[in-house]
This record gives sequence, structure tokens and C-alpha cells, in this order.
Amino acid sequence: MATTSRFRTRTSASTPVNTLATYKTYPVGTCANHWPSSTLYAPYNFVGSYKELDKTESTWDFCTPDFHRRSLKGEIINTPFQKLTVEKTQEPLQITDVYRCYQNITCSGLQTQVQGSGGSEWIGTLSPSTFLGATYPATPALSDSVIAIAISEAWSRASLEEIQALPAIAESQKTIRSIIDITGRAVNLLRDLWRLSRGKTPKAINAKKYYDRHLSFKQLQDRWMESRYALRPLVYDIAGVVAAVNRPLEYPPRLTFRGSESVYDIATSLTKTATHWLGRWEIWTQKETNHSLSARTGVLTAVHEISSASIWGLAMPVEAMWELVPYSFVLDWFFNVGQTLASWTPLVGLRALTSWLTVRDTVLQTARFHHYVDTLTTNQYCLERSLSISGGYNNIATTMTTRTPNPSRSILPSFSLRLDASKLLDLAIMGKRFLP
Repeated sequence: MATTSRFRTRTSASTPVNTLATYKTYPVGTCANHWPSSTLYAPYNFVGSYKELDKTESTWDFCTPDFHRRSLKGEIINTPFQKLTVEKTQEPLQITDVYRCYQNITCSGLQTQVQGSGGSEWIGTLSPSTFLGATYPATPALSDSVIAIAISEAWSRASLEEIQALPAIAESQKTIRSIIDITGRAVNLLRDLWRLSRGKTPKAINAKKYYDRHLSFKQLQDRWMESRYALRPLVYDIAGVVAAVNRPLEYPPRLTFRGSESVYDIATSLTKTATHWLGRWEIWTQKETNHSLSARTGVLTAVHEISSASIWGLAMPVEAMWELVPYSFVLDWFFNVGQTLASWTPLVGLRALTSWLTVRDTVLQTARFHHYVDTLTTNQYCLERSLSISGGYNNIATTMTTRTPNPSRSILPSFSLRLDASKLLDLAIMGKRFLP
């Protein structure tokens, strides 16, 4: 008897590379007319080190005894899995702060300079909450419909068919009529072009009539839609027929069908995160939060019966009826109705063994200096100050990967916007044609 799987938890962390922060100071000088104190600013407080890279991983899964041996024998082992990865990277700030007294004022220590570098573990006035801020912009909640769409896509592909013969048969009369019309127009176009090239321009083929017959805006719209929804489906059907005829009735014992979907969003902010010395310089921080959610699914099936009906798509009446609904393809641009119906269609020639869902949820938070404003001189206080800041960014990447065995399929369609430039043009043409 096989030993049952045992739940386990594993945690690993990288050894951070600690880099020493450095700073140096020239003697702090004094200025007789300096306000509010005769002593110039003291050096900043730096922490001793910072971490250039910090990465931790935590994994929760099941340990299956003799996994490889049992898998080679054909046993299906499908257990849940979860992994959390947090990775932090950063670049230290480089700060130079210089004070100078004017020579015509009674001063000692004519120059004071503070130089330093450090990272996200600074303390005091140089902590991340002061310079980079502790709050990041939040993205809107990402829709979990991507999971339902990915699952429906994998199940809808679980089929042996090469062509949907039922819709092709039902639309055969329209297809034949379209071929005749397209051929007739092509013959007329070639004939008119030949006549024009020979310099023969009878009254029936003057320039205006030729333009109206072949090159008018309406004609161009019709030919575009004809190429998209008459010629292209015909080419696909011919390719499907050839594939079905040449398909050998032999398949591997198991087939895997996959589906995937993803969604992405970004939020940005620009905030003033630090001011100093009577507001004479400011630090602004650019922050971004990138949030992505991806779902990948798989359906493992066993091939137990292969027939011509399954290859030619003759055993899928539900999908055929949906394909025959006028403009059903337009609705599928916004909702995965066709995929949902196909995902619940009984498998023909296949037997479902198991399925799985892998969801990857990643949040990347980035903060860096955007720009810096500096006021150099204050004559009334006999002081000139120069502050420069360069470098400095923090990246925090958090990824949660979850694997779920045998996820549930959605009964209702999900919103799935699938538009490109060609489909937008199709919508515009159809809207102009059908709307009053």
C-alpha cells in the first residue's frame, strides 16, 4: 500500500551582503553672524551597514514518498503547493553637504563638509520613512475572473476535433454563395482593369462608375468584412478538412490541454518626502506599484476511444449551435460564452484524469528619487550651503504562487475583453451599418 503524502513547510533566506556605510567630516566651523546658532550643522547620523540584497522564500507543499517511481508507473499525484518569495534590492544614497562662510564675515573653520552613503537600514533623519516614505500607492483589486477564464479555456480545448463540421455544413449554402459572389467581382475587376489598360473606356466604364463599382468607401468596407468573415473562415475550414483527412487514428495514451490568462495594473505617485533647513531644499520621491496576476491551468486526459465523429467535430452540437447564432463571435469578444459552453460539453473519446490551477500573484514596489530642489545661498546669515544627493532606490518584490488540484469550473461566462485594432475596425463598420 502506498504511503500517504506528508505536509511540510520549508523556509530559506539569502545571506545579505552587508556593506559598511561611510562618512567623513571636516571640523565643524563657527560663524559670528550665523543664526540661530554660531555653530554650523553637525554631521548626520549614519547606521553602520546596509543590505544590498535580501531574499526569503517560504514553501508549503506535500512530500510524496517514492514520487518518481510512482509517477513512472502511471500513478497521478496532484497535490496543493504554495510558495511565497520576498526579494528586496536597493542602491545607497550618496550625500554631500557643504557649508561655507563668506570671507568678509568673522568666521572660523571656513568649510564644513559631510559626506556619506548608506542604504535602507539607515536610522534617524536618514531612515527610509523620511527619504523614501513608508507608504506605496495601491493598485485596484485585480479581478479573479482571469482564473475562471483560464480554467474554461483549458477545458474547452479538451477535444480531438480538427474541424467543426456541423457549422460548416449548416452554413454551406452561404459559403457557396459567397464564393460565387467573390469570384464574379474578381472577374469584373480584372475585366475593367484590362479594358482601362488597353485604352478602351466605353461609356459603361467611365471613371466615376469604375470608382463606385470597385473603390468607393462602402466597397472597401464590404471587402474588408468579406475577407475577415468569409474568406478567412473558409481558409480555416479547408485547412481543418485537410488535417482531419490526414489525421491518423493513433494518439498517445494521455493528452494535456492548457489554458492561461493574466491581468496587470500599475499605480504611481509623486510626493515630497523630506524637507530641511527652513524648507530650503526638498526631496521628491517617485513611487510605483506594479501588480500582476496570472493563471495557468491544465487538464490531463486519457484517450480511450477515437472515432471520425470526434475528429470531424460531429459530436459537439452545443458548440455548433452557438457558432450558428448571428454575431455570436462579437459577444465572445467581451464574454467567454463560447469557451464556457465548450468547457461543459461532454468529452468525446477522452476521459478526464485530473486538472490543476497555478496562480502567480506578484506585487513590485519601487521607490526612487525623482528630483531635488536646492537653495544655495542666504546672504543675511553669511552662509553658503550646497547639498547634493544622488542614487538611492528601493525595490520590494512579493510573489505568491499557489497550485490547486482539480479547481472548479465556472458555470457563468466571465467578462473577457479581447479587442485589437482589427476588431475595433470591425465594430466601427458594423455599428455604422446597423445603427440608425
